[in-house]
Amino acid sequence: MSKGKRIAGLIPMLLVWAVISAFVWGFVFLQLTDTDAEHKIVVFADCTVNDRHALAVELEKAMPEGIRMVQVRPFSYAMMGGSGLDTADIYLMPEKDIETYEAWFAPLPDGARGETEILETAGGAEGLRIRPAETGQTARYIAWTDENGETDAYYLFFGASSVHTGETDSAAVTAAERLIGLTEDTEGD
Repeated sequence: MSKGKRIAGLIPMLLVWAVISAFVWGFVFLQLTDTDAEHKIVVFADCTVNDRHALAVELEKAMPEGIRMVQVRPFSYAMMGGSGLDTADIYLMPEKDIETYEAWFAPLPDGARGETEILETAGGAEGLRIRPAETGQTARYIAWTDENGETDAYYLFFGASSVHTGETDSAAVTAAERLIGLTEDTEGD
């Protein structure tokens, strides 16, 4: 057998090892760069977030000790095989989609009620209105439009599965307050 045929015969095995190696290193990378739910805040946004990483960094600045990271993810993250949509700490949601995800929302935790308008769903969950429908402004990190460019009233809901809404700590409330503050910072007025 010629040397070229032997090398060609090894290519399928090399491809299999390359795929296995990619999975192993991906798993290792995930273990090194992620943390458990008790040490992170997860925000799922059903709107256009201009710079998710920069928004997460801004939210991390306000986090109490013990919270190692904030993750800001689009809803499409869960549709591409990512998990955690049903266990998020905070949701940014247009009014038209609230009924679809209502089972994942919780009543407002203590300390989250302010002067912001509150929407109560049929299931007893409560959300804070953070952007009226008639406002087409873009906040520093968030464009208040859906994938079709349509505007809607947007609400902030706390996740029913969140461990950061008062029983162990109130980091989700702190993150929500900071997020609302950042949404009031508009550009192009």
